[in-house]
Amino acid sequence: MKPGGLEDYYEVILAQNIERGARLSAIDIQTRRMTADVSLIKALGGGWNRKDGLNPDADWLASNQPANGNAK
Repeated sequence: MKPGGLEDYYEVILAQNIERGARLSAIDIQTRRMTADVSLIKALGGGWNRKDGLNPDADWLASNQPANGNAK
């Protein structure tokens, strides 16, 4: 071990870099999975309008309510 703990500090920095790389890999995998999910939904003819937010059933709900706004 070197005086002043430089070796220990190097090990900490090395471990942090490994952890950071693993986190970036996990984020990349998650992004690829979400992109693949969206591509699959589009390929199957599904999807939603931006105005609907994350509720793909909003059009279905709107089209299945009577004109006066009361649920069936």
